[in-house]
Amino acid sequence: MIMQKGKTWMVSGVIEIQFQKMKQLVERMNGLADGLQNLGEQQMMEQICQTKNIWISQSADTFIGKEVKQSVQITAMAESLRNVADIIEKQAKLMYFAEKANETIAVKRIY
Repeated sequence: MIMQKGKTWMVSGVIEIQFQKMKQLVERMNGLADGLQNLGEQQMMEQICQTKNIWISQSADTFIGKEVKQSVQITAMAESLRNVADIIEKQAKLMYFAEKANETIAVKRIY
């Protein structure tokens, strides 16, 4: 932060660093969402198919039903995480452009 006659604003480098940190956070969240979606849609479904092939009974059907429900929940969590990442990314961009505009105004300001 730079102090100028009682006013403060972020220097350009700090703005860039904060924006890059937010982008990295969004990338990590999207990576986690991809992993969860893969788990829910592919890995669990493969496990369900294997279970169905080796275990045939009413108990197996109940167990498989619960696995399918968990798979759907995991996939929904992945989508929710991706939505939160999108919101964070949009807010970070808005804040970035607002800070850049503030910086431009501060440079032009005469005290």
